[in-house]
Amino acid sequence: MNDDEILEIIRRESHIRPPREVAGLLEGLAAGGLTQSSLVSYFTRAFPAMPLGVVLNASGWRRVSRGGRSDDDFDALLQPWFPRVHGM
Repeated sequence: MNDDEILEIIRRESHIRPPREVAGLLEGLAAGGLTQSSLVSYFTRAFPAMPLGVVLNASGWRRVSRGGRSDDDFDALLQPWFPRVHGM
């Protein structure tokens, strides 16, 4: 699967899933899995209106770093730039 296909899936799924679930899709889609760098790379390209600083802050998510950002914090930080609000 190439990057354009991955980006399309991420964009499409962002209409029906919260950020943590969309990020979780990268685990199986991106060649290197879900890492800080893959999160930043794919999210900045999939959601160009999302400020880089927000994505970098979100990369402190405990699932991809030693940072302490919880799943709920991750979702709350990124949700405003997702196409739809997922019950938040």
